[in-house]
Amino acid sequence: MGEFVTKVINFDFGYEFKVPVDCTTRPGYLDVVKRPIDLGTISANLFNDTYCTRSVDGIFLNNPTVTQMDMRILEVLKDIELVWYNYFLYNVEASTVHCLSIVQQELALVIRK
Repeated sequence: MGEFVTKVINFDFGYEFKVPVDCTTRPGYLDVVKRPIDLGTISANLFNDTYCTRSVDGIFLNNPTVTQMDMRILEVLKDIELVWYNYFLYNVEASTVHCLSIVQQELALVIRK
């Protein structure tokens, strides 16, 4: 998963999504976006095994066919999708940042397959 996130960060405009949004320059960001996340934080969470801890409390805990690894992967993919969702939510449609988000989201979908 870490390699996947690194590929998304290193592709074209991925660096734009690598660091948290600077809320001091984006008025009202935290009013619109309830759970800020960025690719750098996702990468750090992977490195620090944060997803291992979060997955223990996952919704599939009692399902014997779903492994801990399945839950971790699902958590990471949900967070990656949340990055794009947050950008779509806050930025005006057809703005530069909105368009960059679309490109990166499509890349992530292609890499994932």
